[in-house]
Amino acid sequence: MEQFIPVDGKVTMIAKTKHAIGITTKNGTEILIHMGLDTVDLNGLPFDVKVKEGREVKKGQFLVDMNIEMIKKNGKDPTVIVVLTQPDKILNNKTYNVANRNTPIGKIGNAAN
Repeated sequence: MEQFIPVDGKVTMIAKTKHAIGITTKNGTEILIHMGLDTVDLNGLPFDVKVKEGREVKKGQFLVDMNIEMIKKNGKDPTVIVVLTQPDKILNNKTYNVANRNTPIGKIGNAAN
């Protein structure tokens, strides 16, 4: 299953096991994309990462090809989690529309607002 980049930014981290990728936006917001639960145990086998650490990326760009069947066959959950890693950031205007990868799921704001 193809996974796409949710924001414009720079790839700041790719886990050795390819199950997690960090992106930092131009305004400094840190996003973590975590693919699957306990998939670290699979040593990167179900993930074909299409980006490189240190590179600029664009929202909607192809990020990872994730082999859902392999993940399930190994008894793991293929749920993808997108996390704002900074405690002062929140997701405003939540719409959770997954029908189109270019449709925003919300707007990042400061927790104090």
